[in-house]
Amino acid sequence: MPFNDDVTYIFEKQIEEAGILMINKIDLLDKKRVEGVVELANERYPQTLIEVQNSLDVKQVKQWVDLIEKKRDLPTLSPLEIDYERYARGEQSMAWIDKHYSFELDTATKRDALAEIILQLIQSINSVQPIAGHLKFHLQSNGKSVKISIPTMQVLDTAFQSKVQKEMATLPTGNGDMWVNALLVGTVEKLENQIIENLFTIASQSLIKMKEIESYTRTPGYPKPTYRLS
Repeated sequence: MPFNDDVTYIFEKQIEEAGILMINKIDLLDKKRVEGVVELANERYPQTLIEVQNSLDVKQVKQWVDLIEKKRDLPTLSPLEIDYERYARGEQSMAWIDKHYSFELDTATKRDALAEIILQLIQSINSVQPIAGHLKFHLQSNGKSVKISIPTMQVLDTAFQSKVQKEMATLPTGNGDMWVNALLVGTVEKLENQIIENLFTIASQSLIKMKEIESYTRTPGYPKPTYRLS
């Protein structure tokens, strides 16, 4: 995994405390590999209910929601032993960023240019530190939405670039909004600078008008639980 040991520790503990572990994207694997992943998960987390699904299948997502709401067949988990010093180091290695922008795309050429700007931003972030966490873009214009999601270990090849370009080509021209959501390994300052450089500097060169509407950034602080279960 492209995380340092302390960040990996956070993810391990979050999985350990889950009553249900949902393994997604099974449509990308054949039956044998899915069975192998489930077997490994059951060995690692014997107290956890392991389920699999393809989140593009509405019926499977509904079954997951029903399972959560009814809380049926959920195991009783033991309280976690947590090294808070290590947990804190892991959280402070990551940056949370939420940004909202407005844009004006009066031509298809500018819309295509915005797609390239988003791809350049993704590549820029990944070149400094492989994307570990998630990076998401949500764009809306004239009633149409486009979502671009870059999860951990996403391969940024020509197939990925082509997919982004095709999705962006469905966005109508005109005035719209874009939201950027990121939880990444790195500093808030460095990530903000990369976003500003790509979205504004390059956008201005393409004559795309963009304006920041709202911004929220955060580096998690030291965890201080009020109560401990025993």
